[in-house]
Amino acid sequence: MTGTSTFLAATFLLAAGTAEASLFQGEGFGQFNLKNLPDNVPTVGEGRPVGDAYGGASTRGVDFLADTLAESHPEIPQAAVRKVFNYLKKNPAHNMRYVTIIDMDKPSDEKRMYVINLQNGHVDKYLVAHGAGSGTGDMAERFSDRNRSHQTSLGLYMTGSEYDGKHGRSLKLEGLEGSNDSAEARSVVLHGADYVSDDFARRNGRVGNSWGCPAVDYRYRDEIIDKIGNGSIMRS
Repeated sequence: MTGTSTFLAATFLLAAGTAEASLFQGEGFGQFNLKNLPDNVPTVGEGRPVGDAYGGASTRGVDFLADTLAESHPEIPQAAVRKVFNYLKKNPAHNMRYVTIIDMDKPSDEKRMYVINLQNGHVDKYLVAHGAGSGTGDMAERFSDRNRSHQTSLGLYMTGSEYDGKHGRSLKLEGLEGSNDSAEARSVVLHGADYVSDDFARRNGRVGNSWGCPAVDYRYRDEIIDKIGNGSIMRS
């Protein structure tokens, strides 16, 4: 069975509604349904769970799905996947179609941003920059949530609303942990950058640096924001 087929089998079992396999009672893991959304799409700071009826999850179901993903995509850090899934057990997100893992242990010329489709198991991989304060080489070596540090902050984020800023279309991020809860105050957002591209990485052996934001290739900015915007969970 291929990795994608295995993941699809896992998501099918989780959506089947059994007490042990179903991650979210009533809907199954990753089943997106407009009726679960509030009338107004949340912005940063306005997020709230979709309701107790869709809360709660089987620990066995979470572990099974994480194990399946580990088999089909071993390059994605399993600890990060489990952290995201375990958060979603207690905090169902507005956007349950995707989760994002950014592996800052990998060099910046590798596609270390993984956008995981929770409905079909597909994984898209992208280049992503780290902050200049975290290291101007290909590796991020230091992390901080301190203002003006220009460093990347590690932890769980919830994506918020999009806006048109100095980098064009951008996506707000809300830090959910003590290690990144100043993200909004620091204006840490997802945006496009001309220093993040395959060509730049080939010529320089790394992508460029942001001031702490997860900057992505302009060519893929819109598809990333379309997928993960408005209330999905990201782990950096």
